[in-house]
Amino acid sequence: MLKRLLSALSCSVAMLFLCGPLLADEPRTPDQLKSLSDGALAAAQKGDLGAAISTWLDILDEVAEAARPDIHANLAVAYKMGGHLPEAWHHLTTYLKTCGKEDKAAAKELEALEGKLTVAYGKVGIACEPADSRIYLDFEPLVPDGGEPALAPYGGAGGLGAEPPAVRTADEKASPAGRGPAYACPLTWWFLGGDHEVLVVKSGFRPYVLRVTSNVRGGIGAYTARLEEIPMFGYLEIEGAGKAIQVFINGALEGKVPFRRKLKPGSYEIMVGRPGEEVWKKTIVIEVDKTLVERPPNAQPEVAQPDPVGPDNIQPGPGIMTPAGAGDRPFPTWQTVLMAGGAALLAAGGVVQYLGYAANQDLLDKYPEKEPDYLKWKENQAKYKQEFSDSVAPLRTTAYALYGLGGAAAAAGIVWLIVGRADDRTDDVPVPLSLSPLDPSLGVGLSLDVGF
Repeated sequence: MLKRLLSALSCSVAMLFLCGPLLADEPRTPDQLKSLSDGALAAAQKGDLGAAISTWLDILDEVAEAARPDIHANLAVAYKMGGHLPEAWHHLTTYLKTCGKEDKAAAKELEALEGKLTVAYGKVGIACEPADSRIYLDFEPLVPDGGEPALAPYGGAGGLGAEPPAVRTADEKASPAGRGPAYACPLTWWFLGGDHEVLVVKSGFRPYVLRVTSNVRGGIGAYTARLEEIPMFGYLEIEGAGKAIQVFINGALEGKVPFRRKLKPGSYEIMVGRPGEEVWKKTIVIEVDKTLVERPPNAQPEVAQPDPVGPDNIQPGPGIMTPAGAGDRPFPTWQTVLMAGGAALLAAGGVVQYLGYAANQDLLDKYPEKEPDYLKWKENQAKYKQEFSDSVAPLRTTAYALYGLGGAAAAAGIVWLIVGRADDRTDDVPVPLSLSPLDPSLGVGLSLDVGF
């Protein structure tokens, strides 16, 4: 009887292999699919149910949709012969839902299967968010070296909130691996009485391990797996220098140059410029795990070009005065050294502070504040504090020290210069702020002189 049923079903499936689109990336020909079906039937008739089931599962999604109900019927018979009643019930139920006809014999067989299952099994319904997720009833947990199985997120009845595993030492990108066939969600399944775990997966989402409890002879258990979307980002960098050069993204002010920001993939309109001036605009596209660097012309520092003037023809230009008594006044060498050194220290402090700011931003990106997993968030905060102390805090302390030393040196130079000029001041001859050419023998250039 079983052989006749398998033979009849195989013949109908073979006829349907010859029509309808194939769904695989590299579709097999109808002749290849027919050959595989015939081989599966032959294996089932010889008692090699494992090979037959494996072949039918392999071609199930590749054949025309009209052929699938009969393959589900073949699988139901093979699974029942092998003693796998939940699988047999699943495929027989799917057959009855999709065959498009009334099959009293199959319906009676399904009723008999349910009677056997209720003795030791309980029925459980699983829903998913997103709804088109896939469910593995068997999977390989992620086990770090020397650690316990680490599965995240971990769900109980109704989704998140059940007790998590004691150890979560695995890398964030790692995940448990599904084994065996993957079933479409939503799924109704018969589980042996007690607690069970299933793996729910979808591309672009974190794998979700859902714990379900089956009650023998009880009501149908209902569970929902809510998967967390994996954040995907790219980066935008805008290079430049200058005061008050603002950066707008999609019309919103986001900062000033130099600028770096983590953005979701997509198209953006950026504008760069100072308030009241014409802005630079561009439409950009951010890609995952890539950094886009822009150098707007209006944000780049201008480079002064020297005049092509030789030392032999340097003459004071209009409005340029030689200060009275300048020939008798020594150049304030040490005052200038103090002011220049102070300015250099202040500039160095700014550079060190920017490096510290950039390092802190990298740490914030590496250990985000918004982490739904409490244990992961707690671990992130501990690592952030440790790396902040090691890399950012020394830069901040150094910047403050440079600011202090630079400010003190510059202030001392200015006070010394003012006091020195006050001692040399003559009340009857005013000394204005002036520019004068350097001695031609020293080269080309101008000197700034301040009189008091």
